[in-house]
Amino acid sequence: METRDRLRSTKEAATILGVCEETVRRYIREKKLKASKIGNYRISDADLAAFIAAGKLEQAGPAA
Repeated sequence: METRDRLRSTKEAATILGVCEETVRRYIREKKLKASKIGNYRISDADLAAFIAAGKLEQAGPAA
């Protein structure tokens, strides 16, 4: 039996990654994080795990 990845919202992805939702949208726009546009962006658990494993998560810089 085939299992499907859960599709997460940008808000859920942001919580998992520890960043704000706008940062997740920027990752998607910059093609760093794969997402599907189903009304709003949706990110599969597999794509989220691949993003984390690839070390693409940017560290926060100093506050301005």
